Amino acid sequence: MYANGTGVPVNNISAHMWVSIAIENGFDTGDMHRRTLEARMKSTDISLAVKSANTCMASGYEICR
Repeated sequence: MYANGTGVPVNNISAHMWVSIAIENGFDTGDMHRRTLEARMKSTDISLAVKSANTCMASGYEICR
Protein backbone atom coordinates (compact mmCIF):
# COMPACT_ATOMS: atom_id res chain seq x y z
CA MET A 1 0.00 0.00 0.00
CA TYR A 2 2.66 2.51 1.02
CA ALA A 3 4.97 1.65 -1.88
CA ASN A 4 2.30 2.42 -4.49
CA GLY A 5 0.09 4.89 -2.65
CA THR A 6 -2.88 2.52 -2.59
CA GLY A 7 -5.33 4.29 -0.29
CA VAL A 8 -2.50 6.08 1.52
CA PRO A 9 0.20 8.57 0.50
CA VAL A 10 3.37 6.98 -0.90
CA ASN A 11 5.82 6.43 1.95
CA ASN A 12 8.88 4.33 1.15
CA ILE A 13 10.03 4.21 4.78
CA SER A 14 6.72 2.70 5.91
CA ALA A 15 6.67 0.38 2.92
CA HIS A 16 10.19 -0.85 3.72
CA MET A 17 9.26 -1.31 7.38
CA TRP A 18 6.22 -3.47 6.58
CA VAL A 19 8.05 -5.51 3.93
CA SER A 20 10.87 -6.16 6.41
CA ILE A 21 8.34 -7.29 9.00
CA ALA A 22 6.69 -9.53 6.41
CA ILE A 23 10.07 -11.08 5.55
CA GLU A 24 10.68 -11.82 9.23
CA ASN A 25 7.29 -13.55 9.28
CA GLY A 26 8.04 -15.76 6.28
CA PHE A 27 7.01 -13.70 3.21
CA ASP A 28 9.09 -15.53 0.59
CA THR A 29 9.27 -12.86 -2.13
CA GLY A 30 9.83 -10.00 0.29
CA ASP A 31 13.52 -9.62 -0.55
CA MET A 32 12.63 -8.72 -4.14
CA HIS A 33 10.18 -6.06 -2.95
CA ARG A 34 12.65 -4.70 -0.42
CA ARG A 35 15.41 -4.40 -3.05
CA THR A 36 13.03 -2.50 -5.32
CA LEU A 37 12.22 -0.08 -2.50
CA GLU A 38 15.86 0.34 -1.53
CA ALA A 39 16.76 1.31 -5.10
CA ARG A 40 14.68 4.46 -4.70
CA MET A 41 15.59 5.27 -1.09
CA LYS A 42 18.44 7.14 0.60
CA SER A 43 20.60 5.13 2.99
CA THR A 44 19.41 7.28 5.91
CA ASP A 45 15.79 6.42 5.06
CA ILE A 46 16.64 2.71 4.85
CA SER A 47 18.25 2.90 8.29
CA LEU A 48 15.16 4.61 9.68
CA ALA A 49 12.91 1.95 8.14
CA VAL A 50 15.00 -0.85 9.66
CA LYS A 51 14.90 0.84 13.07
CA SER A 52 11.12 1.27 12.77
CA ALA A 53 10.65 -2.39 11.85
CA ASN A 54 12.75 -3.50 14.81
CA THR A 55 10.83 -1.23 17.19
CA CYS A 56 7.52 -2.48 15.83
CA MET A 57 8.39 -6.15 16.23
CA ALA A 58 10.01 -5.65 19.66
CA SER A 59 6.86 -3.89 20.89
CA GLY A 60 4.64 -6.77 19.85
CA TYR A 61 3.34 -4.64 16.95
CA GLU A 62 2.13 -1.89 19.31
CA ILE A 63 4.54 0.83 18.12
CA CYS A 64 4.64 0.71 14.32
CA ARG A 65 5.41 4.05 12.69
